[in-house]
Amino acid sequence: MKITDNILIIDLEATCWNDRPPRGQESEIIEIGICIMDAKTGKILQNEGILVKPQFSKASPFCTELTSITQQMLDDEGILLEDALDILRAEYDSKNLTWASLWKL
Repeated sequence: MKITDNILIIDLEATCWNDRPPRGQESEIIEIGICIMDAKTGKILQNEGILVKPQFSKASPFCTELTSITQQMLDDEGILLEDALDILRAEYDSKNLTWASLWKL
């Protein structure tokens, strides 16, 4: 594992349903939550969320209740996943940082 002064923490949100996805829809990333944490102090140095417009699915009412992300937000502010990943690489020096992820049950 690479040891760095800062840690890149990623939290993904995805389309979801209370039951099975409707026909033709699938689980897709709709937000990449990003923060940079100082490894020595634990202080958050940067915090951002990038909305990602799903290509095959819509945010269900269940998904909105769970994440607070609406389909209108995704339509108005969402970008392609590839563009979000480009931002992650370019603006966060992601190749040179230790990564961590959040896991919610």
